[in-house]
Amino acid sequence: MRDVCIAELVFLEGVFRELERRVPPPIFKSINGNLFPRYEQQSPHQAIILKFARQISGLHAIDILLQHGFLQEQAVVQRTLDEFAEDIMFLACGILENNWSELHQKFSSYFWQEEFDHPKAMKSTQKRGSIPRSKIRAYNNRAFSATDPSTADRAGESVHKVYSGYVHAAAPQIMDMWGENLRKFYLAGMGGTPRQKEHADDAINYFYRGLLSANFASKAFGNESLASATYARVVAFENAYGEHVLPHMAESKGTR
Repeated sequence: MRDVCIAELVFLEGVFRELERRVPPPIFKSINGNLFPRYEQQSPHQAIILKFARQISGLHAIDILLQHGFLQEQAVVQRTLDEFAEDIMFLACGILENNWSELHQKFSSYFWQEEFDHPKAMKSTQKRGSIPRSKIRAYNNRAFSATDPSTADRAGESVHKVYSGYVHAAAPQIMDMWGENLRKFYLAGMGGTPRQKEHADDAINYFYRGLLSANFASKAFGNESLASATYARVVAFENAYGEHVLPHMAESKGTR
């Protein structure tokens, strides 16, 4: 199964490079006296590129962590990937529907905001705002979901809570590290334990969601040939591994 996921990563990187070429490249900009690469235009398409970059990087991280049995850490990465995928859907919808709402505007202003407004971080007064995740999820479910939006909201919240337990190290999630046979905690990975297969099966869904993001992004960029190619890849993945992944949103607006 790992070979399949690696093949999807190669495909996703190809999609990313094609889309990356369609936005003005970063420039070096002076931030508090130091030069850093920044997108000058700060466009919605550039925001998608940045989120997609982190999503693909996170999928590489999942592959590495799984190989070495670091399952708790894998779950933490997956928690971030949930948000990246939701953000790409959210941005894509604003573009596809030609409806850059007040919620999109707030999201964008917070996203592009610099972390510090003073050369000495301790003297910075900058505070980054945030959009409640429930609002972004609700927006997406009403724009893209092929199922009942309220049900999708509850499902998304349930997944969010489970993986937040890994991020914040809640006791039930940490107890997964305790091995019944050895009667001790695994502190250097859980390779070869039954938990590894469970997490490997779970990871498949995140590679699938990467393909969905590629489709949404391609459509938002107006690249019809790439949108068709990514859609075909989504369907092929479903047909091969449908028991592992959530139903795709192919029949929802903006995905073909």
